[in-house]
Amino acid sequence: MDIKKGIKNISYSVIGQIITLIIGIFIPRLVIVSYGSEVNGLLSSTSTIISYLALLEAGVGAATCQALYRPIHDQNRKSINEILSATHYYYRRTGIAYFVLVSLISLLYPLVISSTLNYWFMSIIIFINGLPGVINYFFQRKYISFLEALGENYIVINLQTIVTVAASIMKIILLQLNVSIIIVQIIYAITSLIQMIFILAYIKRKYGWISVREKPNYKALKQKNAALVHQVCSLVTNSTDVIVLSTFCNLETVSIYTVYNMIFAIVYNAVLSVNSGVQYALGQAFCNGKDYYVKIADAYETYYVTIASSLLLITYIMITPFLYLYTAGADINYIDPYFPLMFLIVKLLNSFRNSSINTITVSGFFGETQKHAVIESVLNLSISIFSVWKFGMIGVLFGTAVAFLYRCIVAIRFANKKILDRSCQHSFRVMFLNSLLIFIGVIFSRYISFQCENYLAFFGKASLLAFTTLMLFGLINSIFDINSFRLTKRIAVSKIMEKR
Repeated sequence: MDIKKGIKNISYSVIGQIITLIIGIFIPRLVIVSYGSEVNGLLSSTSTIISYLALLEAGVGAATCQALYRPIHDQNRKSINEILSATHYYYRRTGIAYFVLVSLISLLYPLVISSTLNYWFMSIIIFINGLPGVINYFFQRKYISFLEALGENYIVINLQTIVTVAASIMKIILLQLNVSIIIVQIIYAITSLIQMIFILAYIKRKYGWISVREKPNYKALKQKNAALVHQVCSLVTNSTDVIVLSTFCNLETVSIYTVYNMIFAIVYNAVLSVNSGVQYALGQAFCNGKDYYVKIADAYETYYVTIASSLLLITYIMITPFLYLYTAGADINYIDPYFPLMFLIVKLLNSFRNSSINTITVSGFFGETQKHAVIESVLNLSISIFSVWKFGMIGVLFGTAVAFLYRCIVAIRFANKKILDRSCQHSFRVMFLNSLLIFIGVIFSRYISFQCENYLAFFGKASLLAFTTLMLFGLINSIFDINSFRLTKRIAVSKIMEKR
């Protein structure tokens, strides 16, 4: 397995996440302080609504990546072009539909939410936020799918990091100058044009043989409808919280939710970058046979869950001290003793299932598992709506946790029993061990004060805690899964020797 690209994907993604975190984490605070929590809630709910339009992709991206693994492995350029030609056709249709729906939503959504903000102000904000999606589907999405299947995510990651940093700096300056939030969003939307130009130039220079004028191989994307079901359910599941809160509560509650979710999501997305960074390699490993894949998948699952569990525990411990600094001067109270624990549980369950979801994805079992995704989204939506009336945000997070727990269990069982033809012992052992370590960490944190007087003190304590926790989790997981440790060590040593 070629892990060189995977290392690049992970390294650049983590660096990008850190840089984006340092620069971009203060933007919501500036919005809250300068424009109020209601505007912050509008921006958050708008992003969620726009994300639903990704359903128009109809599962083409996931189906394209899965279909490309084999021809890329076989270096079959003709087959690659036939698949990309079909992808190009589908994405052109998606771009047209996307533009029409963005226009309609920008006119209708402001009519159904309770807000003191001006109608046209909200309408323009929604329309601007939707424009990057139109550009994405019309011009670059097919090439991004190719780069993902090829394992060159780091090209897109580096570009996004540079563009996001530049845009964030401009955004911070404009917010401090109290420039209209509409102008701020326009500047942010323009960055999608820069990304499009670079990706097109990169593909033309390095992969000049790529053509979307071959006879389209629509059959290769036959799994797109099943992948669409997964995509629909994923969006429903991941967006349920904001939609339910904006419908049954208010934009201030949405703002509180998004601040907590933003902080946990920054850490979770950094962990998820590990997952997306090596998914192409898992796809290639699967092409090399089941026995080989099982060894790689076990090692990956052990250390992926280790990293995710330790970083999420650190986030849980440090989020309240951070919020005291971050929300100082805000117009509402953002501190709650129960929110961090609920977010920890939700993100943790989401992390536990990712290795099994990877196996399902690279093997192409979209159709056989779509019912699991449907049940998950139904559980999430129904429990959240039922419990939000009495418990508010806690009830919504509880609904998400129940849905994620269900999907975690069924995904592990299906991946191991139906695809890999073995027991679920390894997955459940890793999940139990790290859950136990987190439980101990949560109890331990109750007896130590992590409050900080300033950001310098905060980052000092967080860095020390991160180093200690990562080392401890890594050591314990390696002891309990010595085979995965030996395999990982052997791969690492072999790559180091290759460089010499």
